[in-house]
Amino acid sequence: MNQPQTEARRRLEFTVAPAASGETLRVVVVQQELAPGDTLVEAKMKIEQPRLWELNDPLLYRFTARAAIYREGEAPAEPSATDAARREPRPPNSHEWTVSFDERSARCGFRESRFENGFFRLNGRRIFLRSTHAATSTSSRSTARHP
Repeated sequence: MNQPQTEARRRLEFTVAPAASGETLRVVVVQQELAPGDTLVEAKMKIEQPRLWELNDPLLYRFTARAAIYREGEAPAEPSATDAARREPRPPNSHEWTVSFDERSARCGFRESRFENGFFRLNGRRIFLRSTHAATSTSSRSTARHP
């Protein structure tokens, strides 16, 4: 979010990788000027043929968003081959990153789940759901106490 009363220039990097291995599959970089009070940056990322999350193979991916604000009038340098290979941002004390730096990650899986003709389907396959209601309601019952 750009809280000050001046425009801010930001460099945002979005990456996706399997959570277990960390091998980066896709990187999207957005460089954008934010007007005072702007809080939203949108980016689209397409993952070609992701491995689907399955009951017996619950593969998770890690999505990471990195943001840095830099000095007015300075354009951020494109990541060097070393930076791109390591997929690490330049440190906050680097000469062009001066105001702030932040990073957030979340894990998720790709899957398709739906009900079709009364049946549950996961990734196109019919799955039988079984459950039980084991809770008992004792709110209206009580045990008498002996005087």
